[in-house]
Amino acid sequence: MYQIILDVGGTGIKGVLCRDGNIACDVREYPSRAHEPAEVLIAHFCGICEDLLSASGDSLAQCTRIAAAFPGPFDYEKGIPLIKGLAKYEHLYGICLPTAMQSHWQSRRITSFDGAQWAFLNDVSAFALGAARKYCTTGRTMCVCIGTGAGSAFLLGQALCTDTAQGVPEDGCIYPLPFEGTIMDEVLSARGITKIAEKYCKMPYTPLQLKEQACAGNRDAQAAWQYFGTLLKKGLVPVASAFRADTIIMGGKISRSSALFIT
Repeated sequence: MYQIILDVGGTGIKGVLCRDGNIACDVREYPSRAHEPAEVLIAHFCGICEDLLSASGDSLAQCTRIAAAFPGPFDYEKGIPLIKGLAKYEHLYGICLPTAMQSHWQSRRITSFDGAQWAFLNDVSAFALGAARKYCTTGRTMCVCIGTGAGSAFLLGQALCTDTAQGVPEDGCIYPLPFEGTIMDEVLSARGITKIAEKYCKMPYTPLQLKEQACAGNRDAQAAWQYFGTLLKKGLVPVASAFRADTIIMGGKISRSSALFIT
């Protein structure tokens, strides 16, 4: 019996096949297609699960569990995305993913996922728990993932904390907090970086393109990254201070460019 683990991000999806709790294949990466219509996304998610199960090499393999880390807002108990205005997966709003995906498989007479159990967790919470395990975190840790948006999670020791009495923002989320005349998600994100690139380079570079320009010696691109670093500090320090964080751990693809904006 096999299990599938998914990390559903705004720009990409990672997945792995497990057997009895042990990894059974290399991690595979897929495009997110986060802006596509609901029916396309459902078929895409199903296709990813089918591809991962095929890694077993057994045409009769059965998947007993699908666990997915998914960005919020999201009803994690029922498996229903509730994302609006965050430039990803908006067409899935209000759709029960387990029901929709099982219906898709049934329409194609695919029985490999019949009876599979489902589990959903916030993507940054999953990142934080992984970081807690890897780094054996102690004290108060603020985890931030910068990608298509600004995700966050907070740890007391190695346990997630959403208690506002501990200085944690509502639901542990920084993305809706007021910042620079809008919200953090619009500034500390890929689209925020693209706006900075337009200001400094007169070009709507993606974060990857802006990184390439900066590494090639483009001083305007380097200045753009430095300005992003200034904004990141301005946005995160008050939140970290309110939580009395001992440590900040950064994740997300944009963190791969940290040498350009964290000095």
